[in-house]
Amino acid sequence: MITADGKWAVDFIGRVEQANEDWAQVVKEINARRDPSLPPVPFNPLVPKNVRSGSVSDPYGGANTHCLDAVSSWYACDIERFGYLASAAGGGNGRLPAKLH
Repeated sequence: MITADGKWAVDFIGRVEQANEDWAQVVKEINARRDPSLPPVPFNPLVPKNVRSGSVSDPYGGANTHCLDAVSSWYACDIERFGYLASAAGGGNGRLPAKLH
């Protein structure tokens, strides 16, 4: 998604945290750019599905802290570029990175 000179190569990046809002924006943009002779693309909200049974109160804590630390370290540039704070990088507290913006 980044060009060789470090610029964005895409028009829009949606976020899982606001999937429906971002998907609505994508559909709106597609419809604004579409050929007027074509029908508009309908907006169909995304329906989240829980793939786990039961409750997971802190999936990034306890014995899993090292996983978040490793991923945060490996993807540090992406975490910064996408506007996330890697709270687990550099010491780790076992928490999901917090969104900055």
